[in-house]
Amino acid sequence: MVVKGKLKNTLVSMCKYAIHKNNDLIVSKVLEISNFDRIIQPKVAQLQNIVFVTPYMSQHSGGLTSVLRIAQRLSERDLNVYFTCPTSDDCTGMINNAKVNLSTYTANYITWKEANNKVFDFVIPVQDTIVYYARSLKGYLVYFVQDYEPYFNPIGDRYFLAQKAYELGEDIISLGNWNLQEINRNLNSNKIGKMYSVEFPFEASEYPLIQKNFKKLKERKKINIAVYIKREGKRLPGIVMNMLERAYESFKAQGMILNIYYFGLHKIEKPAIGTNLGKIKKSEIRDLYNRCDFGMVASMTNISLVPYEMIASGLPVIEFSDGSYTSFLGDDTAILLESFEYRELVNAIMYYKNNTNELELLCEKARKRIQNLSWDKTGEEFYNILKTMVNQ
Repeated sequence: MVVKGKLKNTLVSMCKYAIHKNNDLIVSKVLEISNFDRIIQPKVAQLQNIVFVTPYMSQHSGGLTSVLRIAQRLSERDLNVYFTCPTSDDCTGMINNAKVNLSTYTANYITWKEANNKVFDFVIPVQDTIVYYARSLKGYLVYFVQDYEPYFNPIGDRYFLAQKAYELGEDIISLGNWNLQEINRNLNSNKIGKMYSVEFPFEASEYPLIQKNFKKLKERKKINIAVYIKREGKRLPGIVMNMLERAYESFKAQGMILNIYYFGLHKIEKPAIGTNLGKIKKSEIRDLYNRCDFGMVASMTNISLVPYEMIASGLPVIEFSDGSYTSFLGDDTAILLESFEYRELVNAIMYYKNNTNELELLCEKARKRIQNLSWDKTGEEFYNILKTMVNQ
């Protein structure tokens, strides 16, 4: 037992060391190219040439997919939209991955060297560390903020670099107002450029509004729940999985089965209770929603697309009141948990299982809240904000 304990401690230390060294490398590269002087923005004479500056375009990234959706709407307005990555010149790989994320759009990736030789009307970085690289490109700098990124890190190097990225003088376009609330709450607004926001939407063509039939839910002994979870602090993976494991045992003691379907985790993970589907395709996600009775998400920082897609698919959503959900969709459109106590989760599911009229009303309110949202409208908002910056 002592040997096993020592081996475990050694492995943990090695993993922490690897994480720390990777963070050191990221920080070192940023500091090597960074300039913390306030940006002097050029005047913009036209809205024609745009470059999105991204990290490596990986598959199944919700944030990067949102960038692609905005870019697609701008391209449809006959703008020249480019993509570039300062840390990789694998344009072919990134184009292919972008196609996986959004099959209806082909991202025009150019190398970092090519991007530095061009002049753009707008340079739009989409991540905190990427802002520092984007400063070297020629064009009006606009930071597209999809989350309050300091929260992704413990207090330390990456946390303060993420904070400082907002204070360099560039304008900010936020996906939803929650990010701006956090920026204003945590930072000196005098150091920040102009701030704008666009509505957080979902893709209605991929998730048409559906009304589930809950009539037989009261009599059923099986409950199916789709749980979006990732190994990221903002998703509370440890808390959520622990709550569900205990909830499973509680339902079992009552002669019921709670079928838990996780998605978003790496496929290698083996939960103690439940099925890990891994990172699955949109068609598989839709099928999952169709066969489930509830959906669960922990939106502890800026909300993701997942609760919207669950709502559109007819799923009652279980969220945490401490997160950002209510800032976007109100406090009467989801089952909001006040604590991390598994009994509250069990009681909430059982209450709505036995009161399907209230469950239907909850889902109806949620559908009404999102029915007028679309990426077309959000893309138009994004375009109009850029227009206001021309000749200002």
